[in-house]
Amino acid sequence: MDNKKDKRRLIIEAAMKIFARDGFHKATISDIAEVAGIGKGTVYEYFNSKTELFEDMIKHTLEVCLENIEIILENNDSFMNKLRSFVVLAITLTQRHLDMGRIYSHETGLVCENIINMILDNQKRIVEMIEQVLREGVESKQLRPVDLRIAALSFIGGLKHIIMYNYFVYNRSMTESEIDEYIDIFVRGLIK
Repeated sequence: MDNKKDKRRLIIEAAMKIFARDGFHKATISDIAEVAGIGKGTVYEYFNSKTELFEDMIKHTLEVCLENIEIILENNDSFMNKLRSFVVLAITLTQRHLDMGRIYSHETGLVCENIINMILDNQKRIVEMIEQVLREGVESKQLRPVDLRIAALSFIGGLKHIIMYNYFVYNRSMTESEIDEYIDIFVRGLIK
């Protein structure tokens, strides 16, 4: 274990499981330590309180998601392939972080201004990245000029709804053909 960084990540991953299972108020540092396979005192070497651990857990998840999105959108692929890669990644990240979704929905009273600002900054950055991908489509004359912010928000908002609808109504992920259909429906309305 690359000690400090790996142990911190191990604690955060254990915290995700415990907070999702028990909720913030019922979760204990002892339970988190047990799932992480470390002593309770070790948790306090990295985090001063359960609240600090909760905030760092959210921050860590947001950072990992943003890093993954940046990697796929900064390649030299076509704007269409970038959009498709973004959809596939959004599905993957949703599956991987379903526990975080449960935590957000159950612990809304714990969402302090610091966490709200982290989430808003993260969302703003994602919208800016999708705007840039759409800008590439406009500059290559494959898309007509539109308000890129509104287009990016529409693309992301629609995608979030479809992903959540599939999970909670059908208990499944989007299929490859549904991904292609979503992008086709979105982009054909923009093509010259």
